Amino acid sequence: MNNCLFTAANVSAEQAAELGHPLDGPGRWYWRTCYDTATGAQNSLAELRWLASAPPMISPVVLARRARSALRPPPLAGVLSPHGRTLVGVPVWLALSRGFSPVSASASVPGMTVIATATPVRVTWRMGEGSTVTCAGPGTVFTFGVHDPNAGSPTCGFTYRRSSQGRQFTVSATVTYRVTWAGGGQSGTVGDLTATWSTLQQVDEAQSVVTG
Repeated sequence: MNNCLFTAANVSAEQAAELGHPLDGPGRWYWRTCYDTATGAQNSLAELRWLASAPPMISPVVLARRARSALRPPPLAGVLSPHGRTLVGVPVWLALSRGFSPVSASASVPGMTVIATATPVRVTWRMGEGSTVTCAGPGTVFTFGVHDPNAGSPTCGFTYRRSSQGRQFTVSATVTYRVTWAGGGQSGTVGDLTATWSTLQQVDEAQSVVTG
């Protein structure tokens, strides 16, 4: 696997003679720049190299790592219903109204472009009192007049079984994005990305009223 990029260098006859390879022979001078295969980051300064034949192409995997490092997951926006304050035993609908969508980035060298795409695959909700809910999609945003407030979400929901005792739970939603890439006649996966959104939720005990 080649992780170095070679680009043609303009070298004068005097420089070529000093470097040990006259310009009238076979081959030519190239700038060689190498990259970390794991991250795609440049790990050496460019240096002049004489090659008698055409240089090897840089590995598409290296460009895939560079493209992945340029990926920026879209901003998330969560919607809880009820939001801010709810009661023990009341179904809470969990949803993302924004951010559960693919995003792409590319990296290029002369003669090759690799595109990395981050596709959301799941949302992990942490409800603040130790419980975790994992949903395959963004969930369903509750709409008054359309959905039954006494029913649980058909796609992603949770019901608290204990109160927050006058405080607030920190609720967070973490989206996991699977990163795939394609280019240079190859394709593959290159690590996952995550993005997180959070809010506060107070959970109270329902108060019973006794009448004589």
